[in-house]
Amino acid sequence: MADIGADHAYLPIFLIKTGACPFAYAVDVSEGSCKKAAANIVRAGLTEQIQVIRGDGLSVFSEREKPEDFVFAGMGGRKMISILEKTAWIKNPRYRLILSPNTSIDELRQWLCQNRFTVLAEHSVSAKGRLYTIMTAAFKCENEFSHDKIGLSTNFALQAKDG
Repeated sequence: MADIGADHAYLPIFLIKTGACPFAYAVDVSEGSCKKAAANIVRAGLTEQIQVIRGDGLSVFSEREKPEDFVFAGMGGRKMISILEKTAWIKNPRYRLILSPNTSIDELRQWLCQNRFTVLAEHSVSAKGRLYTIMTAAFKCENEFSHDKIGLSTNFALQAKDG
C-alpha cells in the first residue's frame, strides 16, 4: 500500500504493526513531513517494511513497481482529483483507492463517476468529535470481464476506532 500525503506515516506504521500489509510506502511532497515520517518509522523499528518517498502524489510510482492500494487521507477532494488527473495508469482495475477527503466530497464522487471509477464501499466514521467519510473506489473494467464476473471480491470494509 501507499499512503499519499503520509505526513507522519502513522497509517503505514499501524498497518504494518497490525499485519494488515507486509510493506508500505509513505509518500509526501514536503521534506519536513518526510523527515517526520522517517523518524517515526525508525522509532517503530520498521525501516525494512516502510519506504519514505519524497514526491508529488502518484508520480513517484511512474517507473517503480506499484502497490495495489493507494490511501489518500488528510487532504481535500480537489487535491485528490488533481493528483488522480495527472496519473493515467491509475485507470486500471488492478488498483484500489481508499479516499478520505476532508473537503469537496461531492465533487470527488462526481469526478470518480465521470472518470469511470466505481465506489465499492463508503463509510462514515466518527473519531474525536469529527465525522470522516471513507470511500473505496476502483476503475471499472470496460470489457465483459468485470470484477463480479471473474469472481474478485468487491466487498471491502474499513473500520476505525475512536481514539
